[in-house]
Amino acid sequence: MPNTSDHDVVGKLSDELKQKILNHLRLSWSPGMIAHEFKLATKSIYNWLNQGRIGFSLNDLPEHGVRQRRSVDQRSKYNQSLGDQLNSVP
Repeated sequence: MPNTSDHDVVGKLSDELKQKILNHLRLSWSPGMIAHEFKLATKSIYNWLNQGRIGFSLNDLPEHGVRQRRSVDQRSKYNQSLGDQLNSVP
């Protein structure tokens, strides 16, 4: 069994981590930026916010708690216009 006393347990919200996350949220950092900085899952931060464990409202987030999603079509506009040109060739 590995010794876990030598490193932080990532899945648990310690008082120190909670304070660091709260400070960064007050500086208008997004949960995604905080997750990257502290090597956490973005989902964990949103879960802790939803559960009220951090003491920060989702409405106070820069985007009011709405997670950003990529658009469905990832192709470049150049490739899309090239396809349109090829379709119009007789």
